Amino acid sequence: MNNITKKYGKNLVLSHASFSFEKNAVNLVIGKNGSGKTTLFKTLYGLIRQFEGERDSQRYRMMSENSVFFKNRSGMGNLEYFLDKSEIINVGEFIEAFSMQDYIHQKVKTYSQGMRKKLALTMILSSNCDVMLMDEPTNGLDVPSVMILKSIIEQKKNSVTIVISSHDVGLFDKRFADAVFLIKDKNVSRVVSDEQSSSLYIVGTLRPIDESLFSVVDRYTDGSYCIKINKGDEAEAAQALSAFGLVLFKPSDATGIKAGLLL
Repeated sequence: MNNITKKYGKNLVLSHASFSFEKNAVNLVIGKNGSGKTTLFKTLYGLIRQFEGERDSQRYRMMSENSVFFKNRSGMGNLEYFLDKSEIINVGEFIEAFSMQDYIHQKVKTYSQGMRKKLALTMILSSNCDVMLMDEPTNGLDVPSVMILKSIIEQKKNSVTIVISSHDVGLFDKRFADAVFLIKDKNVSRVVSDEQSSSLYIVGTLRPIDESLFSVVDRYTDGSYCIKINKGDEAEAAQALSAFGLVLFKPSDATGIKAGLLL
């Protein structure tokens, strides 16, 4: 992506963003709520066509937190509608992996949130594409299904580039996310760990912290934050954070950042 700029009326969301995801790897996209993660994904996928800049020619497929299905069709009927014949032959392994056999032929309107999420995952994981975009892929999933998804992604990344935006607790760790990208100030940049100058920390607080006092990298739905602290300033930062009801203060380097509260 080169020099991407996107506005909604007068609201500038992305400004001259240029970046390149790591090929055949898991790329984690982080950023505050409203920073433009979903807009970025929709632009990459082609749902947003009015923007300035250059989009590459790779074949993208996308699943979102609110993937839309035909409610009066069965799960299998939706898969057969949205996937090509060359892709539909792949669905069996994912239907089995996510234990969907008992309801895959039932109408989607009877599905729970978790069942719909498994259907969306089966759809994108069965796709033949260059890049898989997963926006909040684990919302609504139970813990065993999250572990299954992690295992599938680790295998899939050998043949496809995977880009994920997620705030789910414990989904990503140093071994899992190969590259981390931050959306901030309407731009997209790769986070590079600098062990000599600063570290990223996940902190859990009882009430919102004053973001003007700390370098906030991301803010999570569970009330925790990711902040950047210069080397040597940890003790001072911990003391300052105690005023906000600090309940957790655990260091993590950039590639080991978890999308949620570290427990």
